[in-house]
Amino acid sequence: MSLSANNAYVISTKELIEKLFNNSNGVLYFGEVSSYASRKNVSLLNDVLQTTSLNKIYYINLASIDDEYSNYLKEKLEIKTINAGDTYLIKEGKVINSIKASSYDNDKELTDKEKETIMKEYQEKILDLIEKCDEHC
Repeated sequence: MSLSANNAYVISTKELIEKLFNNSNGVLYFGEVSSYASRKNVSLLNDVLQTTSLNKIYYINLASIDDEYSNYLKEKLEIKTINAGDTYLIKEGKVINSIKASSYDNDKELTDKEKETIMKEYQEKILDLIEKCDEHC
């Protein structure tokens, strides 16, 4: 699976993520370029995002973060581990919802039913974020 050239992802630096956690709204996605599972979830998340008013996803490539940055993210997200495929919905700098990498986090091709299930979860939680956002979302 691959993303269209018209995708919503912004490769995020620590500075950009600090702005997100400083009273901003958005979708934060942890990916791993070498992981097929991560790439297929990215594609599905992007497809869902195209049907909403959100215009970007803050993408963090796990292969490019060091221990200090990893610890910063864990503290901000109040988690113990970061996994490829995990998605966090941020409102005013605070996590309001998350979508954890699921049993679909493997290298096999997804069935249409599995794709539909994942997309439905993304859509429900992203629409919840949008509903809770104001015009700055």
